[in-house]
Amino acid sequence: MINEINEKSTKEQVLEAVKNHGDALAGASKELKNDRDVVLEAVKKNGFALCYSSLELRGDREVVLEAVKQLGRALEFASEELCEDREVVIKAVKNRGWALEFASEELCEDREVVLEAVKQDGSALYHASEFSEDREVVLEALKQNVFAFEYISSSLKSEIVQHWITHMEKK
Repeated sequence: MINEINEKSTKEQVLEAVKNHGDALAGASKELKNDRDVVLEAVKKNGFALCYSSLELRGDREVVLEAVKQLGRALEFASEELCEDREVVIKAVKNRGWALEFASEELCEDREVVLEAVKQDGSALYHASEFSEDREVVLEALKQNVFAFEYISSSLKSEIVQHWITHMEKK
C-alpha cells in the first residue's frame, strides 16, 4: 500500500496507509501533507514522517509532541518555536538524548533538559559543553555511555582517572 500512495490518493487511502507506515505520507498530495488528521496518524506510527508534513504542521505543538514521543530525533523537523519549547524538547530527549542537537541554545543550557538527555544517551553531553564540569551531569552521562568521557572537562577527566587508579591499586 505504501508504494501506491501518490498525489491522487484520497484522504481515506492515505490515512489507511499511514496507519501502517507513517512514511507513506511522503507520496501524499501537498494538501494531505497539510491535513492535521493525516499527519497526526503518520507521526504516531513514525515520528520521522514529520519531515514530509507541511511547515504549518511542523509548528503544531500536538503534532510535534506525537512525533518526538515516537522518535525524539523528529525534533529536527519541528519549527524553531517548538525547538524552544521546554516540554517538547524534554519529551524528545527522553526518547533520544542526541535530539538535544536540535534544541534551542537556551535549552541546551538548561540543566534539567541536559540531565534528561544524558540519562538517555550520555554522548548528548557533546551538545551541552557548558556542563562538562558539572559532576552530576557528567556522572549521569558516563553511567549511560562511557564514551561520554570524551566530552568532559580535562580537570574532571584527571580526577576520574586518579580515582580509578586509586581504586585499582586497592584491589
